[in-house]
Amino acid sequence: MVNTRQIIRLVTAEAFHGLVIRILENGRTADRATIDRLCCDSTLAPCGLGLAVQRLCELSFGPAREAGGLVERLMTYQRSSGLFGGSGTDESLSASAVALRALLAWRTELRDAGREPGPALDLAVQRGIEALVAASSTASDDERRVIDWQLGDLEEIKESLDCDRRSASASSPGTMFSVNDRRSLSNAA
Repeated sequence: MVNTRQIIRLVTAEAFHGLVIRILENGRTADRATIDRLCCDSTLAPCGLGLAVQRLCELSFGPAREAGGLVERLMTYQRSSGLFGGSGTDESLSASAVALRALLAWRTELRDAGREPGPALDLAVQRGIEALVAASSTASDDERRVIDWQLGDLEEIKESLDCDRRSASASSPGTMFSVNDRRSLSNAA
């Protein structure tokens, strides 16, 4: 199981490809197309940071100090359009879904601990959701699956994103069904 120390070590070394693979191997399965989306050069850092924040929120009982720094770093990858990573919208939709799930998880951690998330986090979430909703109408099937996987179970945004309810209920952020490629992720990458 990937732990906090391993996550921080991989982030510090900017070994985002390894980070994505380690987190996906640790309780999340993904098909080849999803792995390729999340490991695209232009979106690798926000995907790695987003998955790291998600995992740190899962591992902790309250806001993990390490996650706060990663959230700040993740927010630097938000473009003026509101999407995360990349220069176009292609892989940016996947990166944005991963980043938004992380920001929403962190915001929930803070609120559950009785702390205010702050205006920068709230603004990043709002801008990200608005941009993702606007751009998702042209999302490819691969992009749509990642969006549904990451955000389809969140009541506050799934209707705005028109997430496929069947896909969202069958696949939470913890699990994504592997249809085409059943090899270990480290072998598939």
